[in-house]
Amino acid sequence: MSVKINKNHFLVIICLFFFLWSCSDPEGASQDGAVERMGEITAQAGAESAKPGQSSGSLSAGNEHFMFQSSVLERLEFDPSSPVTGDQIRAVVIVDPGQGPYEESLYYRWKINGRVVQDSQRDVLDHPVQRGDWVGVGIRTERNIDAPDLLSHFGHVGNAHPSIQLLHEEVSAGGTYEARLEVSDPELDPVTVSLVNGPSGMVVHETEHVISWPISSGQEGSFPVEISARDSLGAETVLHFEIRITEEQTDAEYVQEGSVHFYK
Repeated sequence: MSVKINKNHFLVIICLFFFLWSCSDPEGASQDGAVERMGEITAQAGAESAKPGQSSGSLSAGNEHFMFQSSVLERLEFDPSSPVTGDQIRAVVIVDPGQGPYEESLYYRWKINGRVVQDSQRDVLDHPVQRGDWVGVGIRTERNIDAPDLLSHFGHVGNAHPSIQLLHEEVSAGGTYEARLEVSDPELDPVTVSLVNGPSGMVVHETEHVISWPISSGQEGSFPVEISARDSLGAETVLHFEIRITEEQTDAEYVQEGSVHFYK
């Protein structure tokens, strides 16, 4: 009995042979599976490393440095926090304590009313400021000197309080206490002087800025005095001092070191 194999049967046999041969190589198949599995793990690790707000791509050295600075430098403030006419303003950089000390040099760009007046490593504004000025400062590093400011802070310059102090005090032969006041205002605003508290009979002469008080015979003790100086915008300074009279003395004594309180 003869079996005839035509061309189509031969092709089927060849295909079946290669199929069985490939199935008999488990090592190669396992390697291909391992490669695919490793690719999945790598892709998963990359996805997990890309947290919200962060990039899973590579960063240039400059960008990494900028991100480091942004995380270390927390905020920028003025000292004094509410500057007024005549104040010398200092920029204070607040650093995140959890990031450790910050050692790179900073550059400060100061502006007054939108105009750059100082650009250096000096953290103090050397230009005078007056009421109504809009003052700003921005900081950069030497490495990013031409980059946008890392931090900035702005604020208005407010109204300064008037100044009041005792210039000269004496007791006349007639037993009258007299004191001369020096009163001024940084913005040259009109200042009103008045007696807030004092012994009976004490008078403040507003125009001359003179205090007078006739001391009665036999009067003794400590007499606190408060004199107010208020400018036309309501900023007030109160001068506190004390006059002391003892039985053995014919002249009044006064406390040389008075205290001054500011009120808005």
